[in-house]
Amino acid sequence: FTLTPVPEPSTFALCGLATIAVVYVMVFQTTRRRWTAPSAAILLTLSVQFLLYARQSRHYSLHALLACLLVWQFTRLDSWKNSALFAAIAVVLFHSHPIAIAPMVGLGLLTSLHPAFRAHRRWFWRAVPLVLALTLPWMWLAEAGYAQNSKLTGDLATLVFRAGQFVIECASVTAVLGAIAMAVAARRRNAPPVGAERPLVAAILAAMASYVVVMALTQGRTEIFAMGVRYAPAVIPFMAVVNAILIARVSRGRWPITVALLLVLGFTNLGRLTPWTFWETPSAKRDDTAVVAFHNPEHAVDRVLRTGQYGFLQSLVHSEPGTTGQIVEFLKSHASPRDVVVTNYGWEPLYFHTGLAQGLTVLSSYPIYGAAKAHGLPDYVFRADAARWIVWRQAWGRYRGQALDQLLANLEADRVPVRLMARIPETLWENRENTQFGRYPGNRHIYPWFSGLPDTLIFRVGS
Repeated sequence: FTLTPVPEPSTFALCGLATIAVVYVMVFQTTRRRWTAPSAAILLTLSVQFLLYARQSRHYSLHALLACLLVWQFTRLDSWKNSALFAAIAVVLFHSHPIAIAPMVGLGLLTSLHPAFRAHRRWFWRAVPLVLALTLPWMWLAEAGYAQNSKLTGDLATLVFRAGQFVIECASVTAVLGAIAMAVAARRRNAPPVGAERPLVAAILAAMASYVVVMALTQGRTEIFAMGVRYAPAVIPFMAVVNAILIARVSRGRWPITVALLLVLGFTNLGRLTPWTFWETPSAKRDDTAVVAFHNPEHAVDRVLRTGQYGFLQSLVHSEPGTTGQIVEFLKSHASPRDVVVTNYGWEPLYFHTGLAQGLTVLSSYPIYGAAKAHGLPDYVFRADAARWIVWRQAWGRYRGQALDQLLANLEADRVPVRLMARIPETLWENRENTQFGRYPGNRHIYPWFSGLPDTLIFRVGS
């Protein structure tokens, strides 16, 4: 969180709105058609996954906005001024998230492989040194962090399976199948994208292919299944642009066909992978023995219709806190400002929303234990008996090898009274930004979720 007068959620929501505006202007300037630009903006606005990302105080909407600007600027590379602007966008994009720079690879190849971009080649490569100068030093400084958060592999079969999993994630939140079907129909009707549309679509496809390759190189299949398109949120506006252009080509300007296709792609999952993988058993966890895995809702209506749109609208007017939110409400009502809390999960949000000190956060097994002692940290960070409250998320198990019964036994041995004060239903996360794991009002999950989770327990320590 920053100390700016504008809250971060509002800042990133503005980035989401700006992305919709950029998509509209980019498509209108490219096609000059009355329906195409509004179609792209409508498809993007109707994407619940995009809206969820825009509500998060993370890189998602900024990443999407800058990636759209990068691709648009790439199609306009014809001068030093445009080349410098292209480089500036690429640098900021990288610093929003390292994987965000992936489209540069595909766009660079496009300047050599696609005839429409031969004239862009020299301006692209003139921008590259500036981009490298302002990104490579950071890559070197953060190398250890990148290595820790990556699962590199050189095995070709593994790379193919990872790429397949990421394509599944893209096709689960965007109308990839719908785009393929419309592209086939447009070709059969001799109405493929023409003029400036073709270079824009080619640049978008090159950028998306780059995301596929980089995700396959750096992330495992289980991680991709859990993250979805979080590291590549730009695929959502990219596919909105592609589908809008294809709608225009298939409909040939006839508004009844345009409206019908918008309704199908905007309010149903028929253009996505979801309703067509009916053989897959709905599960919240990926089967580690499977080559790839799909996300399947448990109910047929959720597979066909985009019922998450109604759930999202409900969430705008009905607040339903998850486990963390309910813990915060309880502690704000019952704890004193000087109380100390011990918990086994969710330390940051608990402190951010309550301001309560947290005990037992530096264990004797930590490498920093001696240094922490030497620096005179408060005694409560090393002990549990100074705590006034214990918040134990049973679903998350032990805390660095320390179980709840062990903690309670130690307090009992020291003759410190402990009393159970509350049980709170466990939601695991407060909420997830991926539609596959999202929770809507009424504690409703469209996709399968974990069942039988043990309640979170809140204990009062002392008399």
